[in-house]
Order: sequence, then structure tokens, then C-alpha cells
Amino acid sequence: ARQARSELAWPLPASSREMVAQTARAVRRAKLDGMTRQKVEWLLPVGQKQRNFLSTDPRMMPSNLKDEFSSACGLMAALLEDKTKEQSRLDFRSDRVSRVIAKRLDDQIDSDPVGLFLTTCKKYAAVVFPTADVLDELKAMAEDQNRLLLMANPQWNKGNVVSDFGFGARRERSEAFVRGFRDVYTLVERRIGNTLSPLGLPLGARKGAVVRLLRCYPGKWQVHIMDPITAGASKEPYALMDEYPSYQELEELVQRYMGSRDRFLAEAAMSSRALAPPAGLETSPSPLDVATEPPEAAPLPLFREAEIDRMGKGMLLAALDAVGEPLPDASTRTPTAKLRQTLKSVQQVRLLRDQKKPIAEVLKMTRGECRLCGRDTEREGHGTMPCPRCRGNSVEDGPDFACPICG
Repeated sequence: ARQARSELAWPLPASSREMVAQTARAVRRAKLDGMTRQKVEWLLPVGQKQRNFLSTDPRMMPSNLKDEFSSACGLMAALLEDKTKEQSRLDFRSDRVSRVIAKRLDDQIDSDPVGLFLTTCKKYAAVVFPTADVLDELKAMAEDQNRLLLMANPQWNKGNVVSDFGFGARRERSEAFVRGFRDVYTLVERRIGNTLSPLGLPLGARKGAVVRLLRCYPGKWQVHIMDPITAGASKEPYALMDEYPSYQELEELVQRYMGSRDRFLAEAAMSSRALAPPAGLETSPSPLDVATEPPEAAPLPLFREAEIDRMGKGMLLAALDAVGEPLPDASTRTPTAKLRQTLKSVQQVRLLRDQKKPIAEVLKMTRGECRLCGRDTEREGHGTMPCPRCRGNSVEDGPDFACPICG
């Protein structure tokens, strides 16, 4: 992170709207530099990312090609609508208002979907999910030097052995044409090592992480590490790279980050122990100390992950308050998924600090049998059973935390 602060960097977008806004500025900067052929690659808000763009859990809500294509078309429409508004302001005196026209470029029968977007001001054209089948149409559109041509999330394979562009001279011409498009905005996600759970790893095995790579013209490649222990990722990059990083380079960065994070947590635990009185040192408190000594605080509750996953928004807010976490401002709309992830992360950090156990042991403490329905959540999934004392409360309102059963 110290390396990143000394150079120009953009914040990691926390929503698809922020990603499109960053793309619009990158496209404009590249256009001012004379680039009329541009390429963008978006991290599509599908599956779990549709609800929480910072989610990295691959086990939730899988997506398909239709969902991905629809999502990419929505992003492109939003991008070009912003551009047409900008162009309409320039053409206000001539009373021309630009609009966006969308249609399919594929045959819609047995080929992969390809979307074409045109603006009536004839300043912008975009192709979403281009394939090798529409390369001739792309070349024809690229001949208009007065119009900016955008490609979004190309779907072709440019492998060393098998290529969608064919063989020989045709392949060389096609690859040369594609290389003429400048990468102006890229946000992608890569999984480095084991990213699901440290449970079951052999002794000494390396922990992995999800990494998001961001490049916003004219900046460098930014490496952002998505850490579930620290609830997401820092908007500042962990490292800046001149070229697209290899898997080995990302693995080294992840291990360096994990080592520094674990050392920080260990040092924090040691600092808290240093503040405690030395073992075996007994002091006789004065009557004044005894009289003014506050009562011992009740232990903080520990919620299982199965319980947290079943909580509604009202329950999550009550649970966060019960563990001493400051509640979000009532004027802001905090997504339920973010509240759920915050509660899990707060508990994990507290256990790492107080129990002084490895992360694998900490995760075991928050998983397993549900205390309400008795199900083994690892094998049987989540169950639903109302509390006999709180059955009148709705899921959104949450239980009574004074209840001796579910409180």
C-alpha cells in the first residue's frame, strides 16, 4: 500500500454504477488523446454481485450467459446514455438531442449473443460480447474515423494452439486488427490459491485470496486484495504493476499481504495482553477502589454463521448492537448483505484477538450445528424453527435478545 500511495491510483468501485462512472471518464481521457478504437472489460454484476458488488462468494446464485449478456448490455446503455447527454449539451444550439439505439448483431438462432449500440449523433458505436463471427462488421464500423468504436467484454479465444480467428494469414490480420483497440478500462477478478475455506488444508499449505485487478486509463494495473477478515477490500490498491500481473506475481503479493495481516493481528493480541497485570501479582484494593469498581461486563454473544444467514435486517442491526459494533447512520440505506458480512467479520476479528487461535479454529467456532433447530448446517443446510418464546416476532423485526432461548 505504501508503494501505491506515491503514484496515481483510482479507488476500487463499490458498485456497478461507480464502475460505469469510472469507465466514462477513462473513455473521455482516451478520446482526448486521439484513441478512436477502445476496449473495456467489466466485472459483471451478476449472481451474488447483483446484490452486493463486493461479494466474492462463488457458491451463491450462479449466473449463465444470458444473464451476463443482459448485464453487459445494461452497463453499455448506461455508459452511452451518459455520453449522449454530454454530446447533446454540445449540440444544444442546433437543437439536436442524441439517443441510443440497440439491436442484436448475431443471427439469434444458434450463435452466441452479440449486442450493437449506436448513438443518433453518430459519435459513438459499441459492440457488446463481440465474437469472431462479427469481426467483418467490426472492421466495417472501424473505417469511420469520426466515430468512437467501443468493444465490451470480447468473447473470442486467442489461444496459442486453437484460435477463433482461424489459421495463417487470416488469423494474423484478425489479431492485428484486435490489437488496434486500446484497453482503456478493465476490472476483473481472479482467485489465487484456496479461497473457499482454510478448513481441511494440509499443514503448511498456503492460504489464498480473491484479487481484483483494475486499470483505468492512463493509470497502471492496480491490485486490490478482497479480504473477508477485514470485511471486503481497501479502496486503495495493495500494489501497482506496469503490466498485467501473472499468477505467480499475484500469489507472491497475496502471501505477502496475508503475512503482514497475520502479524498485525498477532501484535494487536500481544498489545492487549501487555495491558493486563502480570500473572501472579496480587494487590489488595483499597475500600475506595472496591466501592467504585464497576460491575463485570457480560460476555458478548457469539452468533453461528447459520444464524447470521437467517437473520433479517432488523435482527442484524440488533445483533451488531449486541456485540458492540456501531450501527450505520439511519439516513443511509445499508444493504442487508453488507450488514451480514460486517457481523461475521467483527466476530472473526474478535475471536482472533481474544481466543488467540488460528483462523481455522475460529471458523469452527462459528460453524456447525444450529442452536435453534439442531441441524448440522454443514451437511443438512439451514433449517427454520421459530423460537417458542419469540414466535410472535417477524423475521425482519428479529427476536427478543433478552430471551433466554434465542437471545
